Amino acid sequence: MHYLVEQLKERFELEVVGKEDANDRSFGNWFVTLVGGYILIRYVQDRSIISIEVASKQDPKEWFEVSLVKDYILGEADRPGIEKLEVLQEFLANNFERVQSIFAPDSYGQTKAAISRTRNERFKRMFPGWA
Repeated sequence: MHYLVEQLKERFELEVVGKEDANDRSFGNWFVTLVGGYILIRYVQDRSIISIEVASKQDPKEWFEVSLVKDYILGEADRPGIEKLEVLQEFLANNFERVQSIFAPDSYGQTKAAISRTRNERFKRMFPGWA
């Protein structure tokens, strides 16, 4: 397991609920899904790029990049959203309780709508004319 996954898992006593290790058939791609409180956290390596995503336990098919969650919490929706993995990991670790609270059942509807808007606006800025 990647060291960043282990760090968060141990610090917040998260449980592994899904995992696929890298192998030759998957070209070295892998994922690990953790659960704790109201959230699922997924680390994915795809074509040598690692990303971190968060989902609500009540809506486990709707995943949000941690950069979008960060922008929502910090009120920085106009940023380009490209950040180093370690920066996103640090944000998640330092704001774990806040992330839990915005994915709690009574807050999730508002959170989902706001983060989805930010994601759509970011896509339009990055790819003008496509949306």
